[in-house]
Amino acid sequence: MSLAVLFSFHIKPESCLSRVRLLRKLNPGVPIHGLFTGAPGSEGHFRDVNESLNTHYRHPPAPADWLWRNYDKVICNWYRDQGKTLPWDFLFVHAWDLVTLEPLSKYTSGLTQEDIVLPGVRPIEQMDENVADPRLPPIQPGNWSWLKDGKKDLAAFKQYLLTIFGRAPQIYCEVSPFAILSREFCESYSAVAGPIPGFNEYRFPTLVPLLGYRFANPQFPDNFWKYFNAEKLAINPRAIKDEHSRAAGARIFHPVYEPLEGLLV
Repeated sequence: MSLAVLFSFHIKPESCLSRVRLLRKLNPGVPIHGLFTGAPGSEGHFRDVNESLNTHYRHPPAPADWLWRNYDKVICNWYRDQGKTLPWDFLFVHAWDLVTLEPLSKYTSGLTQEDIVLPGVRPIEQMDENVADPRLPPIQPGNWSWLKDGKKDLAAFKQYLLTIFGRAPQIYCEVSPFAILSREFCESYSAVAGPIPGFNEYRFPTLVPLLGYRFANPQFPDNFWKYFNAEKLAINPRAIKDEHSRAAGARIFHPVYEPLEGLLV
């Protein structure tokens, strides 16, 4: 079983280079493939980052809002244009503002090609954007901006599923800090994702069981969700250093915007 990293980035070249160096240190021999979605003309700032990667893919320029809403389709474009020609069985999708402090293979042990890892996945009825940990009950069920502000998109998504699959399936959502995808799933998903309406954070997880795959549940530590948030509130580097020094400390942090060179020694 071979693992590869898909490193997605678009801003802060110094931080991106720091992440890649840390990934290399902790995951020797694991290839790191770049997925760049930065603004046109910004490529020159990432020369050192590109040179540190095994391969580099520049996604066709698109509005930032479209890229964010359709991150799943961005990954599909990478897979069709480049990823399918590369040797890997599982793909760890790693955003530039994620920090991982242990070998990524820890999270792929025992996975099959039918398994997808999405740590934050839950039925849409249980979603509460103020409750990051999916193990906790929602305080306000349905409290999610994409249920309140994106009703037309969600309705179009449900109608599409009804037309294609002949039934109204369970809708899932996810706010995961990363994903682990199998090659077979990437092949299946990229074949159908293009015309599907809606928003990445419910479109992608809802299609997982519809395409015949399942959500895997690796053992995450109790403090896993303490250092993850989807509100762009940066994790303090001091907290990362303190957790790193503890044998039972947290090992995944999001979001982290600054380089950590020299901090974790």
